Formats: sequence, C-alpha cells, structure tokens
Amino acid sequence: MKYLNSKEVANILGINISTLKRWTDNGTIKCKKTPGGHRKFTMQHIREYYKNNKQSVKNFGAVLDTIEHKEIYKFIKNNDFDNLTQRLAKTSILSDDHSVNTIIRSSYMSGYPVADIFDKIIEPASDIVESWLHSKSISHIEEYISRKLITRGVETLNEDNPNGVYNGKAALCINFEDDLPDLGIAMSEVVLRHCGYNVFNSGSHAELGSLNNIIVKEKIDTLVFYLCD
Repeated sequence: MKYLNSKEVANILGINISTLKRWTDNGTIKCKKTPGGHRKFTMQHIREYYKNNKQSVKNFGAVLDTIEHKEIYKFIKNNDFDNLTQRLAKTSILSDDHSVNTIIRSSYMSGYPVADIFDKIIEPASDIVESWLHSKSISHIEEYISRKLITRGVETLNEDNPNGVYNGKAALCINFEDDLPDLGIAMSEVVLRHCGYNVFNSGSHAELGSLNNIIVKEKIDTLVFYLCD
C-alpha cells in the first residue's frame, strides 16, 4: 500500500503540519500511525476528509509541480471531464505515467465517484486512443503503452481497499477468455473492492472443480463473469 507523509498531505490540504497534527488528534482527518508515532495517510483518508468537509477548498494544485499538472488540477476542480479525457488519452500514449497517475489519483482523492472516473474519464479516453489506432494516427505499440499505463493507474485505486477480514463480502471473478482487456478487469475489481468485497480472480480457463472449492472455502457471495463480445 502506498502512503503519503504529513508534509505531502499538508500541501494537498493547504494547511501547515501543526494543523494537520491537530486534525488527526481530534479526528478531522484519519491516519495510520507507525510504532514510532509517525503519521501515514492513504488516498482514502484524503477522499474521506473531503467527503465529510464539502466546503473545504481542494488544493491539489499546490503540490503539482508543472504547468501541465496545474492545468489537470483546474480541470478536476471544474469537473471538466472533456479536457481530463483528452489529457489522459494524450499523456498515456506518450508513456507519461506521472500525468496519468495525477489525473486518476487526484480525481479519486477529490471525491469523484469511482463510476464517474471510469465512465466519464477513463472509458472515453480509451475510446479516443482506440479511434486514433483505427485511423492509423498511432501504432499498435502506442495503443498498448496507453492501455497498460492507464491500467496501472487504475490498479493504484485498490491500494486503499485490499482484501481483508474487515470486508464483509467476497466476489469471485471468473474469466473464460484468453484476450480480455486487462483495463476492464482492473476497473471491475476496483468497483467491487469499493463496495466492500474481497475479490478473488480465477484467471483464464480455471477448472470447474477448483472454482467450486474456492466458492466453498472463501464463502463467495457474488460471481462475476468476464466475457468478450
């Protein structure tokens, strides 16, 4: 799991470290503490803070170190999904993982519903990249780079929602295809984890007997089938 330190979170929230310490002590924002007393934060902690303090000014721009990233922050602040989509498509084919992660992670921390991040930013950006491929504006290699980069960015949203005993439900994702897009699988898993599921993925061509065993062993509540059209 990736953690943010006090300095990073103070910059994001636009406050000083003393105020952040006071807020963690009084419960305004949650954190985890190491045995040595150091405070560690996750994206979910920041997301929950903004959810509970809707009047707070989002200051992600304070820690974005380039003009381009400040523009990304402006798009997020203004709910400018069209520009976020275009920027994600362009930066992903350039293998600009910093910008891709800035778009995905900052959208998440700002409180965008996961469904909106996927439906209004990531899916349209993927469609744009696909259209560039079909028009031969980009190569198959560039399309592959884009998809892998966005997939890795999406997978970071699972870092705050790992499998664990605190999740009350269990979902088994079953894949009957060889060439399913990994981005779609990653997005499905994020949605399930954010709905409180422990997620188990069977991989492709799992034996039916093995599936039955894990359904019983893990007390699976929900089955998700991945199929290509």
